[in-house]
Amino acid sequence: MNELQIYSKKNCHLCEEMKVILNKIRNEYVFDLKESDIESDPVLNLKYKDKIPVLFINGKLFAKYRVSEIKLKEKLKSIRL
Repeated sequence: MNELQIYSKKNCHLCEEMKVILNKIRNEYVFDLKESDIESDPVLNLKYKDKIPVLFINGKLFAKYRVSEIKLKEKLKSIRL
């Protein structure tokens, strides 16, 4: 199963936009979604402070700030097991 990891924080409109897209495509694509609030981890907060949201697919950076629903679907389709 593919693992998607999003780094975000509260009160971040770009983070909310990315989460909407991720939740929207969950009906079409099966993946394990992990969310990390950077404000709860000093290391993540330092690393991603103003560079969120960040989306990783299977440990590889896929998107920063915004994600294209079309490109995300294409990527997930290409790596389906």
